[in-house]
Amino acid sequence: MKVVAPPNEAGAVGVYILNNDGGISNSLTYTYQSTNPTINYINPNTGARIGQETRDVYGDDFILNQIPGYDNNDATVITSIMDGVSTLVRFNANTNRSIAVGQENDGSINAQRSTVELDGNLIVDYRGDLDQVTVSLEENGTTFTRVFTNYDDSKLFIPAGMLQDSSGNYYVPLAMIAMMEQPIIQRLIMN
Repeated sequence: MKVVAPPNEAGAVGVYILNNDGGISNSLTYTYQSTNPTINYINPNTGARIGQETRDVYGDDFILNQIPGYDNNDATVITSIMDGVSTLVRFNANTNRSIAVGQENDGSINAQRSTVELDGNLIVDYRGDLDQVTVSLEENGTTFTRVFTNYDDSKLFIPAGMLQDSSGNYYVPLAMIAMMEQPIIQRLIMN
């Protein structure tokens, strides 16, 4: 039997099999491991407000990642957009993760729909019945938007550079928009 380990906090857990007839196997220990990355310095450690400047981040215990998302200006296929990317780096935290359930922009999914609006005029409209997500943002009075189809409710990244205005111009400040569905309480979390 092959299984996929679910996410869990670091530490040891017991693993056993429960059959449909109520039979229970012996238990063995499985240990979830966690890294402890450390940033030692960023070179250079300043930059222009508009971004778009490469910075070197030095530290210890960085790991390689695979980033699922939309790429190559194709809003219909989820693919691995950056295989073997070194540790993901976040410069800010524009998220709805700390908004309590029941509050505005908490990401609650009702009737397979949810809309979240975050700082910076970023709006994400989730339509589970259509397997699509519409992402839009406004900057300097111009709205950039894109409909992404075949969304399978998995965690993924959307390159903001795929968003376009009504004239077909692409959004220039390149960034990644992280999306994930929190299945236990059906919330759309923007990270």
